[in-house]
Amino acid sequence: MSHVYKEDADRARERVEAWWNGSVLDRVVLQAPAPRVPGRALAADPNLDTSNWGQAEYRRHFTDPEVVVNRLRQRLREIHFGGESFPVMFPVSIGMVAITANFLGCPMRFVSSSTIWHDPIIRDWSRLPPLEYDAGNEWWLASQRLLRAAVEQADGYHVGCPDLNGPTEVLGLLRGN
Repeated sequence: MSHVYKEDADRARERVEAWWNGSVLDRVVLQAPAPRVPGRALAADPNLDTSNWGQAEYRRHFTDPEVVVNRLRQRLREIHFGGESFPVMFPVSIGMVAITANFLGCPMRFVSSSTIWHDPIIRDWSRLPPLEYDAGNEWWLASQRLLRAAVEQADGYHVGCPDLNGPTEVLGLLRGN
């Protein structure tokens, strides 16, 4: 694996593997990510002005593979992955929490560059919508595109799975809390 984002990746991997095997090489395993630029938050993008954005701009921000992967790669470059922290990209945003509800037909409403609301689809328990796998679901396809692009462009980072969340969270999104 390339060491674009973490210079000591091989040594860190050895420590983590030893830890998983119940051993210690030379010290405790520790994850310590930090901004490369002191004072800069890890999760914030201070240059992103979304004040005039509509749903189309938010959709692109969250689902366009080129936009998403480039933005996240830039963010990874801004992090020092200290200790045994590793660069991991989550192309399906954690803002799209419990995307399983969207895979089942729950619509999303983009609120900000980090927040998405889900509109319930179950209003009457006696008339449930079909809750089944749909290979053509727009969020399923968007997730596949994002994950595929992130894997294809991986140059030293790992790719993380979407936040599928638990069944009660998904049901809460489908029917409302």
